[in-house]
Amino acid sequence: MQTKRSGYTLAEVMIVIAIIGLILATLTPKVRTIREGSNLRAGKDAVATALGTARAAAIQKGATATFHLGPDSTVLVDAVVNGATVPVLPKRSLGQMYGVGFTVYVKPSGGAYTASPGDSTIKFDLRGFGTTTSDAAVLYLVKLGSKTDSICVSKNGMILKKGCL
Repeated sequence: MQTKRSGYTLAEVMIVIAIIGLILATLTPKVRTIREGSNLRAGKDAVATALGTARAAAIQKGATATFHLGPDSTVLVDAVVNGATVPVLPKRSLGQMYGVGFTVYVKPSGGAYTASPGDSTIKFDLRGFGTTTSDAAVLYLVKLGSKTDSICVSKNGMILKKGCL
């Protein structure tokens, strides 16, 4: 009388493990690309949100609100209310959160975009109009690895997430 054994042989288990390894090896680069794209979008959206918050705070409070983009990819929004500086959006490091970096460009009327690190601050007045040190449209180029995206702020303070380049 023979007894029936149930289970898998070592060869069958090794084949399944090899197939799973091949699938993971082919998906890993795709997952990395998706994650980089997601982090790039998140960094861009965080800057657009901070710009919108600064503009809305200026209009709502009837005071000057300032958007600051630090050289270390930090974002901060504050407002001057009754002579005192009040934080509207706390300092956030987008470089640490999403791994993104920024380059600031300006476009004077009729000119081409030129790098301008000094224009990383935009002051919004109580009407929501934004001004920079060079009094020109500003382009924030968001970079992560080889991927780039951009946000524009026109001379009158309009925030454009598409159609900058």
